[in-house]
Amino acid sequence: MRAPILGERVRLLEPLAATGRLALTAYALQLIILRGLTDAFLQGGRDDHWWVLVLTLALIVTSCTLWDRWLGQGPLERLLRVHIPLFRRTRPAAASPRR
Repeated sequence: MRAPILGERVRLLEPLAATGRLALTAYALQLIILRGLTDAFLQGGRDDHWWVLVLTLALIVTSCTLWDRWLGQGPLERLLRVHIPLFRRTRPAAASPRR
């Protein structure tokens, strides 16, 4: 009898880890998918159907897994990484304590 290897268990969770690494992109993609589904199939109605949840989840996790595997960092995460340093303020020198 063969015991499960920890590496195999971790590999099964890789799609969720990839989605976590691309969290901002996944969130934006979710909004785009939901808008497209509701406009295409629900005439702009509510998106609280079970099949909408399953389809959205499948598309997001699959997209993020493939993007992470082939291209690495997500597009919105890359955009933030490039532009955030431009907005950082330099901290003023700490004032000496008053006596």
